[in-house]
Amino acid sequence: MAPIIPICNRRYRMRLLGLAICVVAMAAAWIPPAYAVQDDPKDETDVKQYFAARLADIDNRNKDALSGYLGLLKDNIDSSALADRVLDNAMRSGDMAATLIAARALELKNQANGTTSILLFADAFRRRDWANAEIAAAEFGVKSGYGFAAPMLQSWINIARNKPHGFEISPANEESTLAFYSTDQRVYFELAAGNLQEARSLLATFRGVNADFARDLLIQAAPIYAANGEREFAESLIRGVADSDYLSKAAKAHKNSTGASLAPLTGVATLHRRLAGALIEQNAPDQGLIFARVALWLDPQSDAARRTLARALRALKSDDAAQLAWSSINMKSPYWLAAINEQVRYYSGIGQHETAQKLADTAFAQRRDSAYLRLLRAYAQEAGGNHQQASLIYEQLIKETQGNRSDPVQRALYLLFYATALDKSGKWGEAKLHLDQARQIDPKNPYILNYLGYGLLEHGEDLSQALTYVKQAHALSPDSAAITDSLGWGYYVTGDYTRAVLYLERAVQKSGDDPAINEHMGDAYWQAGRRVDARYAWQTAKLLTDGANAERLAQKLDIGLAKNSALNKIAPIISQNP
Repeated sequence: MAPIIPICNRRYRMRLLGLAICVVAMAAAWIPPAYAVQDDPKDETDVKQYFAARLADIDNRNKDALSGYLGLLKDNIDSSALADRVLDNAMRSGDMAATLIAARALELKNQANGTTSILLFADAFRRRDWANAEIAAAEFGVKSGYGFAAPMLQSWINIARNKPHGFEISPANEESTLAFYSTDQRVYFELAAGNLQEARSLLATFRGVNADFARDLLIQAAPIYAANGEREFAESLIRGVADSDYLSKAAKAHKNSTGASLAPLTGVATLHRRLAGALIEQNAPDQGLIFARVALWLDPQSDAARRTLARALRALKSDDAAQLAWSSINMKSPYWLAAINEQVRYYSGIGQHETAQKLADTAFAQRRDSAYLRLLRAYAQEAGGNHQQASLIYEQLIKETQGNRSDPVQRALYLLFYATALDKSGKWGEAKLHLDQARQIDPKNPYILNYLGYGLLEHGEDLSQALTYVKQAHALSPDSAAITDSLGWGYYVTGDYTRAVLYLERAVQKSGDDPAINEHMGDAYWQAGRRVDARYAWQTAKLLTDGANAERLAQKLDIGLAKNSALNKIAPIISQNP
């Protein structure tokens, strides 16, 4: 698990209160908050301009807000409050020139912080102003929550100045946050310094690692080796990650631009990109946005940075800006499929199924040879409730694997997907046959075992065998919340409520906000005699769902299970990514 990154403090944003409340508050106080502490408006025009900018800010019209704040800041350069608002809206709008104006204004007021240090470092690094880059890196280490990254920034300065990178991890720091976030950076340092043999020995540990930063490293490294005549090794790095066309074009670009090595600007951008991704995953997208913007500023050609930026904007509910970032990724890029996948799943997740289906269909029209995109089309159809159309796609994929002797593991996955669509269409009998066929092909696939076992439990069929299947699935994937839930539910259905509670509590800890698992937890508590705990779990589940599910939970909260045991349960959600 990634170490939690300390978050830089940010000023409270009034937009969180909602537009109407903020307008009332501003009208009542009248004095613009930006001036309340230390400044007075120069005239009525300033007041009106600030009021308009503030309303735009609250309403998430970042460009309009930025224009107003920036105009005021030019005449009030010593206002740190205005500078902070310029910085915030400029970052959301992607206006890096304006972010620098604000950062320098805050620096003049001796109110530089982690964000300003990030910006000032990147600006100095881009301009090859090494003296100021070192000052900003040092301030970054002291004034931000990301101080652990300062040694890596200094190493990039050293490399850019044609000096040894000088980066080392002491034995005492091998388990530190610096050690974790420098795993890929150590390879990038060697690639940028031209030490390809040293980098080669380190790259082996990143193959097959299921993490964006690991795949990014392989995608960056492969063209460098290809440009240096090591085509076979380069192809081994990107196998399953990118295709040969990408490798050839990227290798040629390296020869023409960087002398077949990694550009320092690209290298330092990878650090910012990895930190951005970690912050987004840690539910700090506002901080992730800062690093993502800087990463793209440092390396404007980076599709990896565009993808990370889109993820940050999506998390901040800036859908139009996120879509723009996603759509700017070239179809030939190794990040294009991932970007399409994220868009389709995002729009499906918020209920915009027509948009998701259109995106999947359009992408497939461009790459009809892609099984991945066919699976994504099926996913979009299923998410929109069109299980029959999804079944047709899965069925065709299965037929094709029969003819070309494809990898049997892939065939088993297609059978699993087909079975899920059939099950959701009310065709459990057919689904069960295909699940059993998939199990015979790939007997150690935990998702196949789990779906088959849970399905048998829900339909009251062969409960002993069903419990065996979910036990096997849990042994293969003990960290899966859905599979842990299935095992707990298996014990519940077979009457072992003590074990049911044990495993369902673990499932709740892993998932937190899954309504199905919380409902199962409530049922198990009730049967174990823990009635208060049961109602707490049901109430949690009710808050996380709606419609018929919420109505059923309301009945459980009212009368419990004694007269309500025949009510249907919510099936656990199993995420199947194509």
